[in-house]
Amino acid sequence: MSCPQCPCPEICLGWDLFCTWAKAGDPERLAHIRNRSRLALKPELAPGPPPAVALARLAIVAACPHRQPSSPCGCSGATCSLKTGAFVTHADCLECAGKPQSPATPPRMPS
Repeated sequence: MSCPQCPCPEICLGWDLFCTWAKAGDPERLAHIRNRSRLALKPELAPGPPPAVALARLAIVAACPHRQPSSPCGCSGATCSLKTGAFVTHADCLECAGKPQSPATPPRMPS
């Protein structure tokens, strides 16, 4: 059950507080709703890359010049200058680091 404003209806937790936040439309709270809802996914629905690739991506994220570790809500996350200072999660950064044409990705990345 999800509200019409739900930012992630496919994995909605159906929590009243999240529906209230979604109706208000605050981008930081919408990001929180999406990120918290992702935690409920079963591991088999969100497989990760092989360990060597995961470690390489973590190194890319740590060295990314566009990432500023900080979060307005107290969650672990950062802001990204590529997204005009938007709040991003570790998952967002790892996804970006995995793109071959990403500005955060060095020329040689293990596959």
